[in-house]
Amino acid sequence: MRVMRWIGIALGGLVLTAVFLLWIADTSIGHRFIADRIAAQAPGSGLRIRIGRIDGSIYSKVRLKDVRLYDRQGLFFHASDARLHWTPAGWLANRLDITSLVVPVATLNKLPKLRPSETKRPILPGFDIRIGSLTVNKLAIEPQVPGGKRRIGKLYGSADIRKGRALIRLNADASAGDRLAFLIDAEPDGNRFDLDLDLTAPTGGIVGQIIGTQRPVAIKIAGQGDWTDWRGQLRGDVSGARIAQLELANNRGDFALDGRLALSTITHGKLQRLSSPALRIRGNAALKNRRLDTKLQLSSQALTIKLAGIVDLASNRFSPLNIDAHLLEPRALFPNMTGRDVQLKARLDGAFGSASFDYLLTAPFVAFDQTGLESVRASGQGRLSKSPVLVPLKLAAQRITGVGDVAGGILANISVNGSVRVTSKALTGSSATTTLAPPAKARAIPTRCFCPPDSCRGIRSAKARGSF
Repeated sequence: MRVMRWIGIALGGLVLTAVFLLWIADTSIGHRFIADRIAAQAPGSGLRIRIGRIDGSIYSKVRLKDVRLYDRQGLFFHASDARLHWTPAGWLANRLDITSLVVPVATLNKLPKLRPSETKRPILPGFDIRIGSLTVNKLAIEPQVPGGKRRIGKLYGSADIRKGRALIRLNADASAGDRLAFLIDAEPDGNRFDLDLDLTAPTGGIVGQIIGTQRPVAIKIAGQGDWTDWRGQLRGDVSGARIAQLELANNRGDFALDGRLALSTITHGKLQRLSSPALRIRGNAALKNRRLDTKLQLSSQALTIKLAGIVDLASNRFSPLNIDAHLLEPRALFPNMTGRDVQLKARLDGAFGSASFDYLLTAPFVAFDQTGLESVRASGQGRLSKSPVLVPLKLAAQRITGVGDVAGGILANISVNGSVRVTSKALTGSSATTTLAPPAKARAIPTRCFCPPDSCRGIRSAKARGSF
C-alpha cells in the first residue's frame, strides 16, 4: 500500500507540474519566452521569424503583433497584426486545425530567396490540414517585387485536407485589376473531383509582370465529371492570342493531358526556336502513395522529348526518370549548327537536388560552320548540384571534316576526355585530354571551339583550361 501511495503522489506531482507549465506558457512571461525561442531558430534555409508581442491565449485565440519574416538579404514580409484562432490539441491527432487566420494589413517587400534545405522532406504533408478561413485584407506589394511599382491586393481562402479529401479554395484581387479564383475538390472514396481556375491580369497587371510581360494574361481551367470520369480544358491567352490549349482528363486517379503550346510570342532565343511554331504536349500520370508514375512527350518541328519514370513526392526523389530527346533541326539550338539524327538519352536517379545522372549523346554527323564531326558519341556520369553542374565528358568521333585532306586524315578516331561546367548561360570545359588512334602517335593537340561564339569561350589546347 505504501508503494502505491508513493506512486500516486509521484503521478500527481507530474500532473501538477504539467498543469503549471501549461498555465505559465500562456502568461506574458511564457509568451515572451515563446517569441524568443521562435526568434532563436536558425534553419539552414536562412528564414528568420520575429514576433514583437503575443497577446491573447496561445490555446485558442491569439494575436501576433509585429510579425516579420527575413531571408539572408533582409526583411521580405511584415504584418503588424495577425489574428489566429486555432486548436493546438489537434496536433495530438496529427492535424493542423486553424479556425481562422486574419491579417488586416501586410507588406510583401520582395520575393524571398531561401537556401534549399539539406534535409530532404516530403513535398506532400503527412498530416491533416484544416484552415476554416484565411484572409489578408490589404497586401501591399512593394516595387522590389517584379513589376517596378507599388501595388495593393487582397486574398482569402480556405483548405480542408483530411480523411481522403482535399478541398482548397483561394481568391485574390489586386488594385492593378488582377483577379484569381481557384477551387479543387478531390475525394476518391467519395467519387468527387472538381477543378476550376480563372485568372485574369490586365496590361501591366501583377501576374504578367511577375512572369515578365506587360501584356494582358488570361488562364482558365474548367471541366465536368467526378473522380471516375472527369474531362476538362485549360486555355491560356496573352494579348488575346491563344498560347495554351490543353485537354485534361482524370480517370480514377489516372491523369492525362493533350494539346498545344504556342510559345513563340512570349519566348526568345533558343526556347523560341526550339518550340516554334507550336509545341505538342501529351502525357499521363498516376498518383499513388505520393509516387507519381508519369509519361510525358513534347514535340515541335525542331525537337522531341520523352520523359518516363517515377517522381517520389514522399521522399523528393526521382526513382528513376528517363529522358529521351531527338534534335530534328540543329539550327534551332545553334544558328551555325547542322547535323542529322542527334539523339540524347539520359537517366536521373536520386534526390531532386543531388540525383545521379548518366547520359549518352550520339549523332552520325554534326557540324559547326564548315567543321564537322562524323560518328559522334559523348557520354558521362555525374551528380546534380548547385550551379555550375560538373558534367563528366567522354567524346569520340570517327573523323573531323572541313579542315583539309591532310589534317582530316590525321584527325581520325579522335577522343576527348574531360568535364564541362554547366550554367544557365555557358558551357565551360576543363582538364581535357585529346588522343588519336594508331597509327598516329597519341598526343595532346590544339583544338578549336565548334560552338557559336555566344555559347562558349573556346578550347585553347587539350592541356589548357578552356571552353567546349
